[in-house]
Amino acid sequence: MSAGIGNLRVIAFTGLRNSEHWVHMEIFEGSYGGRDGKDGMDAAKKMKADNVLTEDQMHDLEKIVQEITDKHIKEIDAKVGDKEKEVMTV
Repeated sequence: MSAGIGNLRVIAFTGLRNSEHWVHMEIFEGSYGGRDGKDGMDAAKKMKADNVLTEDQMHDLEKIVQEITDKHIKEIDAKVGDKEKEVMTV
């Protein structure tokens, strides 16, 4: 069975094991997601075009966005590496 409301998705699995009923639910929530190196940079350029930011402020914001992106990519790469090691040892 599955259902959804807006950005919330639910998938439920049910069954009978050793005369006991069980239910497993997966719940997913979110939006389209961010695009690495795009959304934050696009926002900075849009804010500059709308005269919300100066050229210097746009570059400062782009630098911050890039630093955050790099940090998260490094964390994800480390987790992927750990998972690869785990899978290979099983």
